[in-house]
Amino acid sequence: GENLVRFACIVNGGVAAGRAAGRGGPGAVMGSKNLKAVAVRGTKGLQVANPEAFRKAAWESYQAYLIGSPLMAEDLRNYGTICVVEASNDVGALPTRNFQSGVFEGYQKMGGQSFAANYSIRGKFGKACFGCHLGCARIGRVTVPGLEGAGEGPEYESAGSLDSCCGIDSQAEIVKASYVCNDMGLDTISTGATIACAMELFERGYLPEKDVAFKLNFGNARALTELVPKIALRDGFGRILAEGSYRMAEKYGHPEYSMGTKKQEFPNYDPRACKGLGLAYATNNRGGDHIRGELNNDELFAMGMWNRIAKGEAGETEGTRVDPFDTATKPRMAKDVQDFYGAIDASGVCNFILIIIPPELFADLMVAGTGVDIGGHDGLMKVGERIFNLERLFNLKAGMTCKDDTLPKRLLEEPMPEGPAKGQVVELHKMLPEYYRLRGWDDTGVPTSEKLGALEISG
Repeated sequence: GENLVRFACIVNGGVAAGRAAGRGGPGAVMGSKNLKAVAVRGTKGLQVANPEAFRKAAWESYQAYLIGSPLMAEDLRNYGTICVVEASNDVGALPTRNFQSGVFEGYQKMGGQSFAANYSIRGKFGKACFGCHLGCARIGRVTVPGLEGAGEGPEYESAGSLDSCCGIDSQAEIVKASYVCNDMGLDTISTGATIACAMELFERGYLPEKDVAFKLNFGNARALTELVPKIALRDGFGRILAEGSYRMAEKYGHPEYSMGTKKQEFPNYDPRACKGLGLAYATNNRGGDHIRGELNNDELFAMGMWNRIAKGEAGETEGTRVDPFDTATKPRMAKDVQDFYGAIDASGVCNFILIIIPPELFADLMVAGTGVDIGGHDGLMKVGERIFNLERLFNLKAGMTCKDDTLPKRLLEEPMPEGPAKGQVVELHKMLPEYYRLRGWDDTGVPTSEKLGALEISG
């Protein structure tokens, strides 16, 4: 952050036990203001508005966790989020060699079971945030000479960006690179995706070897351990990488090889295998962002959670699947999921818990905890919709237009070459107009006065 790396994080709680606000470069914002840290000390304790109702809702949420999505909960508890490597590869959505493919031949070497057996300090057992019954976090340790060290992670997004996206299947280097990113305050998604973009530029002959000082081919595990600290220090080629994949690729004359939207790199789901996520990537206010879109990828987790989000139903949805290639259902899904997660982001509650428990139960927790009646499921969704529209207005005033609601040419025009999604592209042109209509925006993606009035937003 002090070196103004465009994808620097704000890290809290310490390297081995903390969390990072990483996407979009908030650490660089702090660095630009010469702000080193923010310290907070509470003195008045913590109270909930209705302790009895809160206990009841908390207990019901725990029961929902046990029975609502046992397969996902078990995998997250046993292996952490890195278990998604196998699931993503199985459906052809694991970004490989800068999104040239969605399947990776070395995926088993970098997945949850491999990590648990070889690098996890606690084996299959993880650690939990305060009060959490899931415990999906992991601490990894590498003992390979020259790579020694320990730190939290890697999570799935770190693993996907640093390994399959770079064509690397050596988990020792991946674990090492991940905790160096944590130590130096780098967003692992943008770090790995930017290096992957550089690898493709190198292999296509657009990036000279003299600029890097070594051959930057896909699969070069040395590149991770060499380049991550250079990025943080803006040393040598790290100075160029520190600008992110779009600006780097633009410098070499080929911005089309930057796999991102609104100049932010994509996380690790190829939307040709889950087209609703492609629509979410294109329209999300913070660019390449899976958090406000991950449930569009129901085929990955087979949870059917969208039924709960959109309709407020808490019925049995385990095993329900949504066709990942059907574009007709995706505009409604994208809007509902974005609105839902807008509200969840504002609450500060972990996304994984909200994937598992019904939205109505979360609304009960909010009311019991804060004393503010948000209006149940409908009120929760309206909160998120207001947030999303306010963010959209900010982006429009910052100069963005509907032309920024797009995807790289590769995802729109180059069919997936192999795997379960073979032959697929993202038909964004089929989904975007209906998405705008459902949002109450005009055909240029600008919220109408009627929509802003309904949301009580002053345009």
